[in-house]
Amino acid sequence: MRRADPHDRLEMVQAAMLEWFEPLPFHLDLHESISRAIRGGLSQRNPFTPGYYRDNRVQIDRFWSPPRTFQRSSALGFQLTGISGGGKTSAIERDLSLYPQWIQHTEYKSQPFRFDQLTWLHLECPYDVSVRGLCVNFLQAVDAIFRPEKTEESYLYLYNRNNRASVDTLIPSIAAIAANHCLGLLVIDEIQRLALAKSGGAERMLAFFVQLVNTIGVPVILVGTWKARAILAKEFIQIRRGSGQGEKEWDRMQKGSENWSHFINAMWAFQFVRHPVELTPELSDTLYDETQGITDYAIKVFCMAQWRAISTGRERISPAMIRSVAKDGLKSAQNVLKALREGKSTAVIGQLEDVLPPEILQTLEKEAKTLAKSRQASAPKNTSTTQNPPEPLSSSMANPPGKVRLTASENPTQDASPSLAGIIEAATLHGHTPAQALANSNLGAALPI
Repeated sequence: MRRADPHDRLEMVQAAMLEWFEPLPFHLDLHESISRAIRGGLSQRNPFTPGYYRDNRVQIDRFWSPPRTFQRSSALGFQLTGISGGGKTSAIERDLSLYPQWIQHTEYKSQPFRFDQLTWLHLECPYDVSVRGLCVNFLQAVDAIFRPEKTEESYLYLYNRNNRASVDTLIPSIAAIAANHCLGLLVIDEIQRLALAKSGGAERMLAFFVQLVNTIGVPVILVGTWKARAILAKEFIQIRRGSGQGEKEWDRMQKGSENWSHFINAMWAFQFVRHPVELTPELSDTLYDETQGITDYAIKVFCMAQWRAISTGRERISPAMIRSVAKDGLKSAQNVLKALREGKSTAVIGQLEDVLPPEILQTLEKEAKTLAKSRQASAPKNTSTTQNPPEPLSSSMANPPGKVRLTASENPTQDASPSLAGIIEAATLHGHTPAQALANSNLGAALPI
């Protein structure tokens, strides 16, 4: 294999690493939770139960209404949030692949029984962040599984009505399909896109998920980056539903941790260079420093290092080569990686919302507010009888509207690299919220946390 033609080995690196997956302890926890969700949700949904379809029809017709009688749902979904590139989607897909997605039943307890069961469905939150978009995605995904022979027999054709069906019509249709096929699990990925929803859009979609659980007992798993947690925490009922099996959080692997050691040792076996090298502490630390324990970046840098070693004829991975390919191949991520490496935030605060847990950003806001209040209290009082209203940030400053820049008077330290607290303090003094300062700051220097 390592004696093969360089061109062939370049392809081997990509083919091997695209399929490579190394189970870690948190993957086992995820597997057990998914197994419980599917089996628990199906325990009270037996098509042979007298009145099963009738009761479902009644519940679906009253989808947005509270149930007339008490019903305890056995569906226990959960939320999975974490750092972008941490392998959440890959882990979900790997685990779901262990279950047949479509089961064609022909008999049950020696009785003829033709039934098409959907074990699971994995969808992405639509880019337009609309309930209608999610419903259309649902119909298309189910059709892709069943593959009807005629277009007229597809669910999309029957229920979407040439794209003229309203949301209020589509929602009961989706619920009916899920009930009629005993859908075992619904996974909604990229849920952080709800942050882009228009007013009321995120709440309506979350309410749809809750009603799907309450009405027909389908467990729902919501997957997203750290940014999703602020959205999911808005409604207490969503917090309760999302913690049915405990809230799961996946952060980047820590340097020197057992998970990182296990991961990199397993990955290091896939060397296609002619002169493979043993994994040394220097190589491990270098790869960690350049990728900060983010799974996706670690795999990419490992691949790029091999490609460069093979294409240049050096045929050996070295710390210098890892640094070189990381610098060249992860250019757009360098600001974020530098912020994580040095414990600093940068002007790319919007990107850090997917990288840093919200508790850190909230702590920074709180500390900045406290600092701003203390400085205002200790500042000399203005003896003038007239008081000017807070001046907008964009006036008297050569800034685009809404952008935050610190002048010398606002930054007593005269430091060219002001603290994040300083940015938020300046925004507070001008009547802007800390969140606006974090979102709109265009300072290019590193901002110490």
